[in-house]
Amino acid sequence: MKWDNIEELLERYYDAETTLEEEDYLRAYFNQTEVPATLKAAQELFKYMETQRNVKLTGYKHDEWLFAKIEEPKGRQFFLGRDSIKLLMQLAASVILVTGGFWLGTRNPFASSTNHEVAALRQDLQEFKKVLSPQASESSTAAARIQVVKEGVRKTSADKEVVQVLINAMNFDPNVNVRLAACESLFQYRHLPMVREAYIQSLQIQTDPNVQAMLIDILVALKEKQAVDQVKKLSQKQNLQPTIKLKAQQAIGILI
Repeated sequence: MKWDNIEELLERYYDAETTLEEEDYLRAYFNQTEVPATLKAAQELFKYMETQRNVKLTGYKHDEWLFAKIEEPKGRQFFLGRDSIKLLMQLAASVILVTGGFWLGTRNPFASSTNHEVAALRQDLQEFKKVLSPQASESSTAAARIQVVKEGVRKTSADKEVVQVLINAMNFDPNVNVRLAACESLFQYRHLPMVREAYIQSLQIQTDPNVQAMLIDILVALKEKQAVDQVKKLSQKQNLQPTIKLKAQQAIGILI
């Protein structure tokens, strides 16, 4: 199967439109060692979900431990998966440094083209910030903001300004789907300390169980031990969904 077909199959997988046979094919595909750079993030996610199937806590496998603890058999579970998130599929297409563009502008015969690219990037950044600003939520649709989060990141340079806009959207956008999309997009910047800290602190801000579940899954995937205290605080909140409480307790056991 060609790479573009794999990407199309992934899109269908995240939209819950794949068959069991196709899902088995995806798992087998991502178990191989080498995949294209654009699919590395998806491979990481599939491998993580595969390992989580067999994580043992207090003598139980992952699923056995959870279901043995849940007292409400019809309670909804919030796990990182295809129905809640589409993780890491919107990787940045390129990173162009403004300072590098300036250097080329003074020494390179193709300076005009480079300057145009830098100007376009700056314009994309301004549009990105404008659509995701707190004021914009009153005039733009949630669908438009989600599109900017998922597509706009590819058009802007990966600087702290972009990251901060995404953090603000994750924490304060009035629409839960926008917050989820921002949370996903931030994962590609997980190497930045400010992003890891934002994930940790956001636990105390979020009230929607879908976002809470995603944050817990991400922090476990990152093996972020600094998150233990905040996860404990979350697990002690009143009126917390029972499944989220159990999920938080499970995460504490993994991270300690």
